[in-house]
Amino acid sequence: MQTPYYLFEKNKIIENYQMVLNSLCVSDVYYALKANAEPLVLKVLDKIGAKFETSSIGEITKLIELGVDANRIIFGLPIKTEEIIRKAYKLGCRYFVFDHINEYNKIHIATYSVTNVTMVMRIFVSDICPESIEYGVKQKEIKSILEHNTIDGLSFHISNNTDIDSMLRVLSRVEEILDCIKPQNSSFILNIGGGFHLPFDEEYTKRLNQRLIYMKDKYGIRIICEPGQAVIKTAGVLITRVVAVRKQDGYHDIYLDAGYPTGVNRIPEYIKLYGCKVTPVDRKIRIYRFFDNTCMHQELFTKALRFDLCENDLLELGGFGSYSICKSNHFHCWDTPSVYLDKDDH
Repeated sequence: MQTPYYLFEKNKIIENYQMVLNSLCVSDVYYALKANAEPLVLKVLDKIGAKFETSSIGEITKLIELGVDANRIIFGLPIKTEEIIRKAYKLGCRYFVFDHINEYNKIHIATYSVTNVTMVMRIFVSDICPESIEYGVKQKEIKSILEHNTIDGLSFHISNNTDIDSMLRVLSRVEEILDCIKPQNSSFILNIGGGFHLPFDEEYTKRLNQRLIYMKDKYGIRIICEPGQAVIKTAGVLITRVVAVRKQDGYHDIYLDAGYPTGVNRIPEYIKLYGCKVTPVDRKIRIYRFFDNTCMHQELFTKALRFDLCENDLLELGGFGSYSICKSNHFHCWDTPSVYLDKDDH
C-alpha cells in the first residue's frame, strides 16, 4: 500500500455526529464541509440523514452530485459575489448568510427576491470572543438593517467554542437582538455555529442547554449548529512511512513520506506503530524531530516517545481527520494521498 494515506473509521464518524446531535439542544446538525469534504466521509453522513453547511460552489456541487437534496444544504459563506449567489440559487440552495447590508442586497438582486430564500444575519462577536474570525454585522449597524429589512435568522461563529462564559456572552447579545425582532416564529433560525470539541465538557453542555431551552421557550425559535472538526477530527488518521532516521544534536530526526504537502500542519494527537496491537515501550524517552523529505528541511513537529523508530516503520498519526486533506498540495509533485474508509477497504 502506497503511503501516505488517510484512513477513516465509519462508526467513529457516525458516533461523533450523533454525539453532537444528542448532546446539544438543537433541532438539526449541519456538518461543515470545510473541515473535510471527502466523498467517502460525505456518503457516510448522507446515509444517516445528516445535513450540510457549505462555503463554496464546489462544496454545494459535490453534495448535489452525491445525491444530497438541496433542502439539506445551507450556504454559509459570509462574503460572496452575485455570480456565486446565482450559482448557489440555481443549484437549489435557499439558505444564505450575510454579514453586511451590501451582502444582503447582493442576495436580493441575485435571487430576484428575498421571499423565497432564507436570509440569516451573521453577527459580529470578535469583540467579546477575540479569537474568533472578524466577520459579522456589528452592533451599530444591526438596528438600521432590522428597521428596513426582513431577516429569517441569526448566526454567529466562535472559532474555539469551548468556553461556556464566552458562549453565554454571545447568546446575551443574540437575546438583545431577538427582543427587538420579537420573532415568535418556529421557522426563525438561530445558528450557534461550530468550533466545538469532543468530548463535550459536562459543565459546558449543561449550562449551554439550559440557556438554549430558555431561548426556545421564550422566542419560539429553531436552533441549529454547524460543526466540522467535532465530527471528523478524531475519526481520521494519517498513515505514513519512516523514510530515514538521523541522529544529530541530541535528537533523533525522523524523515517521513508525509508532510506539509500532504496535510501535516500540526502536532498529531498521538503517534503509534501502525498495525501493532501493542506498541513496544521502554522507559527511555527519546526526543524525535519529524521532517518531510523535501528540500525545504522544515521541522514538522517535535514529539517525545518511549520507543525506537526505524526506517520503513509505518506510523499512525492520530487526530488528522479535519483540516488536513483539504490543505494538501502538489509541492515537489507529490501525489495527493489516497483516502480509505475502514481497514477492510484497503
